[in-house]
Amino acid sequence: VRRVRVWQLKPEADLNKKFIGYWELTDRFGGPSRSDYQMVFDGQLDTDHPEELYERFNAGTLPQGYRGHRLTISDLVEIYDESHSEFWYLDLEGFVPVAFETEKEDVE
Repeated sequence: VRRVRVWQLKPEADLNKKFIGYWELTDRFGGPSRSDYQMVFDGQLDTDHPEELYERFNAGTLPQGYRGHRLTISDLVEIYDESHSEFWYLDLEGFVPVAFETEKEDVE
């Protein structure tokens, strides 16, 4: 099982980017920007499937070390191992895969 990171929008991020669907975010802002997010969890769980992770991060007892709010629209889940990372945006009706062009984006 691969490791999991959860990313949530920083408090200072544009309020208009919070809690909106992926396609609206893409239309209005060009998609999610890694510089808008902060990591609130990095660990290994018993699953690396986005839908099951959603359940884990919305359960009555949250995973140890989790410092964020319960998963909601506009959050990112990263599933990774030594050689590969994949990002998933929590949309209105599930997860949408996100491809970031570079490892580090320029801050706008």
